[in-house]
Amino acid sequence: MLTKPHEFVVGGLHEDCAYHPCLCIGIDEEERDLTGISLIDGSIPRSCSIDHCGPEPITVEDAVLIRLNFETFKQRRMDRASLGTP
Repeated sequence: MLTKPHEFVVGGLHEDCAYHPCLCIGIDEEERDLTGISLIDGSIPRSCSIDHCGPEPITVEDAVLIRLNFETFKQRRMDRASLGTP
């Protein structure tokens, strides 16, 4: 799990704890939280704790692939999470 705020940047992309690819619009380094906008449904604010949720930086290519088939991607990620694998 990533735990350093500097691994995330405002304007960068990350996968949040609900498996949404998000555009990062804010980083609270003291609280170690990210705020973003979902690239799936536009919901805002999407907030994740760097320490407790385990958001992951992603590429533009990742975000596009997730967006194209979100339900399948989400189910695969949920299945892996239930097995304790990344």
